[in-house]
Amino acid sequence: MGHPDLSHLRDGHHRLTPQRRLIWGLLHDSDDHISAEQLHRAAVARMADLSRPTVYRTLVDLVLSGHVREIAVPHGPSRYETICSDDQHGDLVCNECGHIEKLYAPALDDLVHQATEQHAFLTDNAHLVLYGTCGECRRTLSKSA
Repeated sequence: MGHPDLSHLRDGHHRLTPQRRLIWGLLHDSDDHISAEQLHRAAVARMADLSRPTVYRTLVDLVLSGHVREIAVPHGPSRYETICSDDQHGDLVCNECGHIEKLYAPALDDLVHQATEQHAFLTDNAHLVLYGTCGECRRTLSKSA
């Protein structure tokens, strides 16, 4: 995926520290949407003295700078993923179990293009998140009803 040059992690008041490199690398290399706690556990395995507050501050900075996306999960912790230009997808989030499934659909690109053209709107970023109930939870719920 994109972002091979880590200079994008540096901005006016942040250094490109080993901690930021590690957190970015773990996020960037993950195929899943991961929570801050999962990220902290993975990071501590490589850098034992990395604190939770450092992970949370770094996530906030990366979200605010537009390099990482935060996805709210009902009844659970937010999940995070890097924003890469070569990985355009939406997400399906289960309200019951919190599972997140990536949604690849060319029609989404068409919809964004049509909406922006129709309204003469220039998007900085577009990401669709659909909340509902996954197939597994629907089956479980229908069995208990």
